[in-house]
Amino acid sequence: GGDKALQASGAQLRQATRGYVVASVNYRLTGVASHPAQIHDCKAAIRWLRLHAAEYRIDPDRVGAWGSSAGGHLVALLGTSGDVPALEGSENPGASSRVSAVVDWYGPSDLPNMQAQGLPCSGDHSSAASPEGKLVGCAIPDCLEKAREASPISWVSSDDPPFHIVHGAADCTVPPLQSQTLHDALFAAGVDSSLTLIPGAGHGGPQFSDATNRPLLEAFLDRTVRDAGTPTRWIVPSVARIAGSGGTFWTTSLAIANPGPAGASVALRFLGHDADGTEGPSQALSLAAGESVTYEDVLGDVFGIPEGYGALAVTSAIPSLALLAQTSTPGSGGTFGQAVPAFGPSDLVTAD
Repeated sequence: GGDKALQASGAQLRQATRGYVVASVNYRLTGVASHPAQIHDCKAAIRWLRLHAAEYRIDPDRVGAWGSSAGGHLVALLGTSGDVPALEGSENPGASSRVSAVVDWYGPSDLPNMQAQGLPCSGDHSSAASPEGKLVGCAIPDCLEKAREASPISWVSSDDPPFHIVHGAADCTVPPLQSQTLHDALFAAGVDSSLTLIPGAGHGGPQFSDATNRPLLEAFLDRTVRDAGTPTRWIVPSVARIAGSGGTFWTTSLAIANPGPAGASVALRFLGHDADGTEGPSQALSLAAGESVTYEDVLGDVFGIPEGYGALAVTSAIPSLALLAQTSTPGSGGTFGQAVPAFGPSDLVTAD
């Protein structure tokens, strides 16, 4: 990796036909310089892309990173070290080097533990002559601090971008446990992370972009890069606060849950009887990952509407919200309504 003169990846070039701008990064190899030169070069490349975004029609707020093997190590380090000044470098100042998403194919993540995690077929990961030793410039046991600094797992934090990690379960070059432990650390920190271990696959091969795994990859890219920040809008067609007999009211309760892994901003807008998008009163709220909120009388509690009925719009950039709307019947204590998964079939809530 590291040289654009090498054969291009068909799986990556395919994304250019799907509407993505694809850029290939040169970085210094270990025969020229040791860590942190490689990550400095990658971060300089991300900053250059942002500084030239208008020229190449790039959205600077949606930049993903994808790499395999040594490239997988570097994109994972891009993802976890966005807040580590020592790994930034100085070229192309004036723009951020953070990325919106990471696709890590079988990259090393924890250099000090590679030797212990190796399969029976694995080679040397600790001597000065090993690929990892060449990266840090010495035998791993002799420079553990530098090896930890070069390890993506060392910098995992809750503000890291989403990760899609794929590794061959029979990889003799990079132990599969390198991806497993990185995924576990990301998940524990509350980061959106997925891991696929491909049975029988080694260090690369056609299985990584076959009919099973390519759709997972492209769905991840579309969700985290192409559609990132695009709001999803649900319509609750019937909400009410209508006076019944004896001072009772028909009222609609609304529960909203955010399953995570990130916080969600949610906008609620009362649309009126015909749900035609007419401007109506609105309210905004924030839900942390795993948090939920319930309004027993959404029109009264949220909008202060003494009496009315119509539709309600719920909008958020988090597409995985779970909604439940129920309308009570005065006198009977009964309700009608149902729990609605974000994109599940329903007559009650629809997603635009």
